[in-house]
Amino acid sequence: MSEAETIKSSTRDLSSNGFYCNSPVPLVPGARMVCILKVPAYHPERADAMLSLECRVRVVRVEPSEDEGLYGLGCEIEDYRLLHS
Repeated sequence: MSEAETIKSSTRDLSSNGFYCNSPVPLVPGARMVCILKVPAYHPERADAMLSLECRVRVVRVEPSEDEGLYGLGCEIEDYRLLHS
């Protein structure tokens, strides 16, 4: 996988320390990457408002997912910043 390649995944669990997602690509534990997490902004006037966080993460766990063709990834967030749109 090249550095410019983008992987779209669906996050199942999110905490201040990390997240667990389902990915179509089985990454290697210890791999580091940059992710953009989109989370609800809970804006009172815009129900669809989202915040984007750019995170540097380290993959800590890879396992087969319950969903066929996907892999469960546990990632630890090492650093992050809010992206302004």
